[in-house]
Amino acid sequence: MYFAISHLPRRSRQTPHSKSPIRTHSWPGLNQSAPINSGHFEQPEELVITVVLSPHSDDACFSLGFMLQMNPGSILLNLYTSTDFMATGRIRAVDASHLRRTEDEAFAARLGLQMKDLALPEALLRGHHPFDLRGIERDATELDEALCPLLAGICETAGSNRIDLFCPLGVGGHRDHVATLMVVIENLPVLSEHFRVCFYEDLPYASYAASRETAASRLKAWLSPRQLVRQVLVLNDSQFAEKLELARLYHSQFSAVAESSKLIPAESPSPMPHEAWWTLN
Repeated sequence: MYFAISHLPRRSRQTPHSKSPIRTHSWPGLNQSAPINSGHFEQPEELVITVVLSPHSDDACFSLGFMLQMNPGSILLNLYTSTDFMATGRIRAVDASHLRRTEDEAFAARLGLQMKDLALPEALLRGHHPFDLRGIERDATELDEALCPLLAGICETAGSNRIDLFCPLGVGGHRDHVATLMVVIENLPVLSEHFRVCFYEDLPYASYAASRETAASRLKAWLSPRQLVRQVLVLNDSQFAEKLELARLYHSQFSAVAESSKLIPAESPSPMPHEAWWTLN
């Protein structure tokens, strides 16, 4: 079962899009080009519901921690949170999952977020190397089935309020991040009727310029000929210090991103601290 249009009330009178399985979607290569624009993020005046898809327990904080601090009441949807991974090594899944959930709960409580945990097993527990994308269509289909009812429920309670849905860009090619991106791309015609879809630069992976550029090129290819705008939320020194404090709530993982530069998307010349995401123009 794929993202069913019947799950969401349609807001237009257009003919419903035919829905094909994720495995039959055309996923182009990385050598296509499309115009890229950039802009600075401005806080909207109308009431906005912010929803962040976080493949793992720390992704939302590392990538969008300060943006979420600006938007208390946001909805944090954690996806692949059954895990045995710690920065210091692998341990029993039940222990790692519990510890990482307590870190998530502390982050959500600090910022006043609503948190939902799908508790899906991460790539290693599904028997896959995290950066091996072979057979990923099946993973995307399974995630689609689990995520669909949650997004439909959010739409039902949002009323006429705008909903911003933040999806990982898949920087670095982690299997769980790319599966999340594939689900959103596959369902974009339906989702766009209910959400303003944003594709955030996954940190710490986006701190490497080549990885960030590869992911941006892939998104351009998948969405061509539509244009993309890169939105940038610049942080001053005090704000970046606040973000680092939030990141340290994930002490089981923070040693992997102990350098503050790992929490800044790569740009040339050396970038100021910022968070970034891409929106459709």
